[in-house]
Amino acid sequence: MTSILVSLAVEAELAPWRRLRRFRQRQSSNSAVYETTVGCTPVVVVLAGVGARRADLTAALAAEHRPGAGIVAGVAGAAKAELEPGDVLVAEAACDASENETAWSDPWLVDCAERCGAKRVRRFVTVSRIARTPETKSRLARAGEAAEMESMMVMQRWACEGIPAVAIRTIADSVNDTVPYDFEAASDSAGQVRLQSTFGQIIRRPWELPSLVRFGIASWRATVSLARYLDRFVEELALQQSRQSSGLSVSTT
Repeated sequence: MTSILVSLAVEAELAPWRRLRRFRQRQSSNSAVYETTVGCTPVVVVLAGVGARRADLTAALAAEHRPGAGIVAGVAGAAKAELEPGDVLVAEAACDASENETAWSDPWLVDCAERCGAKRVRRFVTVSRIARTPETKSRLARAGEAAEMESMMVMQRWACEGIPAVAIRTIADSVNDTVPYDFEAASDSAGQVRLQSTFGQIIRRPWELPSLVRFGIASWRATVSLARYLDRFVEELALQQSRQSSGLSVSTT
């Protein structure tokens, strides 16, 4: 059975999904890889890190498993006022902030994601730094609806392997929200955020601690929403793949 490959950035984005479904952590040097089965379909999840620091690993897994679908997912910051925390989005493409490079989602996967309840948007903007302020996010609105840090790089590598892919994001902060601390600076060499690394920032700016608590709650809710959606979406993809392998027609309703 053809597998499904999912790329998330950090452990916190996977944790709620692990409470919904049993995952096995791959016991090797690549401990950032988790596996499960949905129906008869193998599902492989890789933690690519903030800024897709392990993008090469996502490409290696694509070459190893030759998945029938790739999903690059995670949380994002809204660049448009109509988007609210908890919204699940599927993008037709992901581009860089200058709009010089674009990676396109597979149209069939976009349609399927929309049928599963995601809101279709034009583009995600893959940025090199976290969009922390309303001013920064508003400037990105011309390029796309939401800002994130991994989609374009991962999708480009999967495109080189001929893997059909789609970009899925859940909004964690609205366009008017300010991200209180620099979580990118608190990430390790693998792009995993270590909260203890924010302690120095908290000590220097303790008045922002209530904002950190509010942001943490909103981010947790966004990851829970993402997990529920991904589980539903992957189940639908597994069902469609099962129908195809059985020679049955694929539903488009």
